[in-house]
Amino acid sequence: MASQLKERILQGTRNFNLVENYYRRCNATNRTETKSRRKTQKPKPTAKKRAVAGHATHTGPKPYQEDNFIMIRDLCVDSDACVRRDNFHKIHFYAVFDGHGNATCSEFLSKHVENYLIRNLNSETDVDEALQKTFRELDTKYLQKHNKGGSTMIAILFEEFSESLWVCNVGDSRCLLSNGWASQDHKPSLSSERERIELAGGFVVNNRVSGLLAVTRAFGDATLKPPVISRADITKHNVNDINYAVLASDGLWDVVDNHIVNTLTDDAFNLFQADCTHFSWSLVTLAFDHRHTKDNVTCVVIKFD
Repeated sequence: MASQLKERILQGTRNFNLVENYYRRCNATNRTETKSRRKTQKPKPTAKKRAVAGHATHTGPKPYQEDNFIMIRDLCVDSDACVRRDNFHKIHFYAVFDGHGNATCSEFLSKHVENYLIRNLNSETDVDEALQKTFRELDTKYLQKHNKGGSTMIAILFEEFSESLWVCNVGDSRCLLSNGWASQDHKPSLSSERERIELAGGFVVNNRVSGLLAVTRAFGDATLKPPVISRADITKHNVNDINYAVLASDGLWDVVDNHIVNTLTDDAFNLFQADCTHFSWSLVTLAFDHRHTKDNVTCVVIKFD
């Protein structure tokens, strides 16, 4: 009996040791897996403002449409570009091009700006220089192929990661932000622009460059170079205090002032949770049906949320 009891005790001890060793190994494995998961765990996206957009465009009383636009919700730049794009943060680009003389220039810009912009954002180290280089190259390329027609431009580049917004203006299409800031129209009535035109060998008659063109900056317009330039005014903003941006050709701004657009947009988003596309059509309808604009109107509304 004593020997049997001793054998049971020894067997129990061996079983206990086996169980104890099993749990020890399991705990070691769990700790290793936990450390591994901590090392390989993907970073969670931080709370950043995103952009949603809509547009509307209408020929109006003119016999043809000279406006064009582009809306890029995810600009596919490289990982080492001068703007940051990753799995959680996108690069947006929106632009309105208002052609004059014909639609050739505005069509050219809307068709080619994306490729030029991606290439320069990838190759340059400064965002402003990448944008200016893009606009210079587009203007040069257009002038190599066409000697007629021109176009203004209003555009924004939005980097979600830094919540940075670059507004680019050439001519008299305009950007209006929710905080009341607006881009400056490039017109001969602006003293600094008139002086620049005259220093470049041009002249202004009846508030028109060479008595012909109502803007002092534009793409194309071969016969009015070099006084008429395509260099953009670029202004950088942070969207922390910006809820929306309205981009539109001068067919809207000629008949509706900034304050009214701000008030209508504030009410549309804050009181009625309006859709960007529907509200864009509201602005276009206001310009045509109630303010009787004589021009084409194109409007892009971007909401930052």
